[in-house]
Amino acid sequence: MATSTGTSGYDPVVSGDKFVVGVPAVEQVFQLLARALRHIQAYPPTSPLRAAAIAACTTALASLHGRDQIHARVTMHDLTVDEVAIGGGTIIEHELVRRLHRAGVAAIVVDRAASARDLSRFCAD
Repeated sequence: MATSTGTSGYDPVVSGDKFVVGVPAVEQVFQLLARALRHIQAYPPTSPLRAAAIAACTTALASLHGRDQIHARVTMHDLTVDEVAIGGGTIIEHELVRRLHRAGVAAIVVDRAASARDLSRFCAD
């Protein structure tokens, strides 16, 4: 059974001998994904800002040790990860959540092993 090291949803969780990444690290990944989405929509394909944004997101995803995938529910204004709402009023809401909600997406799963190409395709589509 998982136990929390504190009372907020932002604390890491220990499950048996396994350390599971807390919500702040996941929120950072979604913030970087939203920033990459903004850069891909705003800059031409040859812009180094696009490549840098995707690289930052890929690095953040790879650093999520203890979590192979991020499962998030999409609501009108935020994402819900591990029963904690994240992204409301931030770049996550403005760039990512609104687009997903308009498209009728109820949930999103981001794999830790997603490649830069995968993330670029997600942001471009």
